[in-house]
Amino acid sequence: MPEAAVATLWSHTGDIDDLDTGDLLINLAERSLIRLEEERDAAGMRQRRISLHDLLHDYAVRIAGESAPLHQALIEAYRKQSVGGWHSGSGRFMSGPPRG
Repeated sequence: MPEAAVATLWSHTGDIDDLDTGDLLINLAERSLIRLEEERDAAGMRQRRISLHDLLHDYAVRIAGESAPLHQALIEAYRKQSVGGWHSGSGRFMSGPPRG
């Protein structure tokens, strides 16, 4: 999952800003709770992707139950950032916050 999607969801559900999201993701990665992978996009900007280790993924899926409310929360987070419609979004949906 792109870091931008995590930041969008967490800003909506936990009022966590981008800087705190990045710090929390690094903390989770240092504790081997997530995998945090970096890559460069076509413009040369650094992008990070997050994934759960298999065991944690299975546990999270089990305790989360029905996934539809979780998907709806992510859609609502994007909708909140795109008040004028999807085309008016901040552009972070795909690329995330700029990082050099």
